[in-house]
Amino acid sequence: MPRLARLILAAYLVSACSTPPTPAPSSPPTQVPVSTTSIPTPTGSPATTPTSSPAQLAAHGFSFEYPSSWEVIANEVIAGVDLTWVVGTGSWEDGCESTGSMTTCSGPVMDAGADEVVMEFSLQFSGPYTPIFDPPPFETTVLPSGAVAVLPVSGAIGGATIYAPGREALRIRTAVGQNSPDSVQTDVRRVINSLTYDPATVVAGDLTWDPSSALGGECERRTIEGRLNNGHSPDLMLLQADYHFTQLIWPVGWTVRANGDGRGEVVDDSGVVLARQWDQVEVGGRGEDDEFKVCPGAVTVIRSYPSQ
Repeated sequence: MPRLARLILAAYLVSACSTPPTPAPSSPPTQVPVSTTSIPTPTGSPATTPTSSPAQLAAHGFSFEYPSSWEVIANEVIAGVDLTWVVGTGSWEDGCESTGSMTTCSGPVMDAGADEVVMEFSLQFSGPYTPIFDPPPFETTVLPSGAVAVLPVSGAIGGATIYAPGREALRIRTAVGQNSPDSVQTDVRRVINSLTYDPATVVAGDLTWDPSSALGGECERRTIEGRLNNGHSPDLMLLQADYHFTQLIWPVGWTVRANGDGRGEVVDDSGVVLARQWDQVEVGGRGEDDEFKVCPGAVTVIRSYPSQ
């Protein structure tokens, strides 16, 4: 072989050996592409636009979106009496220790480094039967899904409570690192704003009585006041100020149904919606505090929810 050809061949071999092989692209984790809902940016913070579709986590009728750069740190961890999900970039521990057959829990521990964030979502998983849940305060933020949030989440560690019809309140704790950019707070609010729930799981019951069977003159004998809500019991009940709940029996022909966002509403025999779940109402009728028969024309909404 001529000297020039040997030199060209040697140069080619050296070049081929010094070039590292191109790694095969790794498969990205499976994500659910969903639309991102725009929310107000905190004062003084620049608006941020997600660079990719957010991921989605769904469990027990709730679902929410979170940035694709975050991870699922914990999924359906039972800590004490809570069922917990955690997403973010920091770390989280359930705070439980097992010794033999005994398990004790001191409470979850969240750790967000200088530029990290952790969001914990928890539901009461076990405990006593609760016929009626706490209704949300009137001063709340209505989310696009119809659920409502007690806001804001702010500071290094903040929290929010999400109320949805017929469900235990969803509690949120958030830890944000001290050097995290303002856009992290925007991401946190975007996650909360994306929360949805399944209204198909909300059930409303029908308990009625015939006012014409009332004896002794007029139907209405007394009035009671409180807020309409349900719980593990499917029927709308009245939660009074002293935290006493009263089973309401409606006039025959009336119905209690779930509307589009899952809130129960009381409809009279002519099809008129008289009151809705979470409203503060006064009802007239007869009976004791444990069970109260409502009379026709005796439902007055004192304050509707949301506030008007």
